[in-house]
Amino acid sequence: MTPTRTRPSVLTLSMTTTRSNTIASVGAVIYESPNGGKTIYARERGSSDRVLIRTDNAVEEMEQAKKLREKLLDMIMLSKTVPALKEQLDKLETIYLLVKNEND
Repeated sequence: MTPTRTRPSVLTLSMTTTRSNTIASVGAVIYESPNGGKTIYARERGSSDRVLIRTDNAVEEMEQAKKLREKLLDMIMLSKTVPALKEQLDKLETIYLLVKNEND
């Protein structure tokens, strides 16, 4: 009996880049990224329903850190004229220094 050879399946990858999207297609699945690979969605060819595959949280975390930094600067400026706020910021600084020293 002669063994039967099966032909391996071949997946074709095609990529397209537009001004706002990067699109890669593997078989019947299309991968799209509206922001250069930071967020990736997958959908079946011919469908508009997509599933979030990956998101880069670093961008979101940086935005949150920037907003927090702006709030803290506002609090510091306001604490110059509001004694209760100054007192609370001083307490916060004390806690921060204690925690920081324990972790160093």
